[in-house]
Amino acid sequence: METHLSGRQSALAYLGDVATVLGLPLEDAAVEPDDPRYGQIRFAGCPADATATSLALLWDSAGGWQLAAAEGRSGSLHVFAELRGESTPDPRAVADFALGALAARGERLVRRQCAGDRLSRVLDRYAGCRRSFARPHTG
Repeated sequence: METHLSGRQSALAYLGDVATVLGLPLEDAAVEPDDPRYGQIRFAGCPADATATSLALLWDSAGGWQLAAAEGRSGSLHVFAELRGESTPDPRAVADFALGALAARGERLVRRQCAGDRLSRVLDRYAGCRRSFARPHTG
């Protein structure tokens, strides 16, 4: 699907397509307001025997996709999986990547509980409540 995405609307449409394939609502996808080259899809991962983990599927138009978890008391985002190759692969390939990475951690994808969940609060805190995007820690 390698296409050049220009503008906020086309980037949001692409992220929306990925969210739809994952079975998530469109409102779980967002694009950086000031720079549509960055976006995210927020959701949760749920292990069989534990509480759901706040997760974000992060998109960078130059670098592709990363899957990150909010960890620790600070809620810092830590990348635990990357989809290398095309920056805008087919939405089904992104979904397969995310679901496979979650399965490798023993988790399944679940919808976030509400707008006030932990990941939303962490991202809003990073953004100064304007929904900007934090750069995650890798490693």
